Amino acid sequence: MKFTKIRRHGSALALMAVAAATAASAETDLLFGTYVSDTTQLNIAGFNPYVKTLQDSGEFNVTSLTDGAVVTARTTLPGLADGVVDLTYIPAVYYPAELPVTNVFVNLGATMSNVPAAIGAIIEVSKLDCPQCEAEGEKMNFVDLGSWSLTPYRLLCAKPVKTAQDVNGLRIRAAGHTIAIVNAMNATPTNVPSSEVYEVVQRGQVDCVFAPIAWLDEYALGELVQNVTMVSAGTIPSAAAFAFRRDKWNELTTAQRQVLLDAAPMAVAGALFGTQGSDISALERPGVEFNVTEASADLQAIIDTAIETQVVSAVQTAKDAGVKDAQALVDRYLATYERWQALVEGVDTPEAYAQLLRDEVYSKIKVE
Repeated sequence: MKFTKIRRHGSALALMAVAAATAASAETDLLFGTYVSDTTQLNIAGFNPYVKTLQDSGEFNVTSLTDGAVVTARTTLPGLADGVVDLTYIPAVYYPAELPVTNVFVNLGATMSNVPAAIGAIIEVSKLDCPQCEAEGEKMNFVDLGSWSLTPYRLLCAKPVKTAQDVNGLRIRAAGHTIAIVNAMNATPTNVPSSEVYEVVQRGQVDCVFAPIAWLDEYALGELVQNVTMVSAGTIPSAAAFAFRRDKWNELTTAQRQVLLDAAPMAVAGALFGTQGSDISALERPGVEFNVTEASADLQAIIDTAIETQVVSAVQTAKDAGVKDAQALVDRYLATYERWQALVEGVDTPEAYAQLLRDEVYSKIKVE
């Protein structure tokens, strides 16, 4: 009898072990991999809390490899397509040929001076009113869970700049859509990577840098330039920034997909507000007093005209890349962007912005 009791007790322990193993195996393994550094707000306030939410849900076991440990900016998209990573940040600007529809939004960056409104509009159009966007995700093996953006580009200058006359003939570091704006200002654009921007300013090879204010801190430009001109010149957005591997998504349960979707608004909001906070903290650099001034009407008028030209250019670029009804897609975005500018008024916390995203977009997305 004693032997039987021991056997029964052992059987009970074995059953408990099997049950525990079964519960553990119910968690789906995921790999979050990105070239983005953990020192950036995109990870600190966006992806890292998102990963924690997935982990805490009990549905996923997530491993994180950042700082280029598994994919670079140039290998992110193929890495996602090939199953190297399951969750990642797609820098769409590096993939104009592979992601022509997604890059329609990127190429409209000059219009996006209100970044929260722009990101809300991009997510709404791409998720609710853009079959081509969905088809592109299917083709390239990703599910778009949300977008992100740098803050608006300003002029960071060695000397005070306010008027069109002040910028005439200056050498200005520019990239993307700001190159055309610099040309329109009758200044000379210098296109160097962000990693070299400190050096060219230090050597006096440029007079100003077209960049987010956060660069005063992130690239130590605050050591060299103390004049900030608040031009309205848009930004460089990352549509489909939060991307999940589609063939992996297809294997998930409806409940698991819902977890991924439900956590996305707060991840988008955290990344966005965290990045905006970097602008504020950069201007509070200890021991430095920055001269922040608004651009004059004549300088802003030149920029506005250049922006209008770039909208036309974005449409033509999309048509040349094979995007169907490119003008209609651009018009939908611009109309939605205008609506979102009203929606985000008074929305000044990530929690409130996340709720707005849920109400306007995410609650309308089906995961079945």
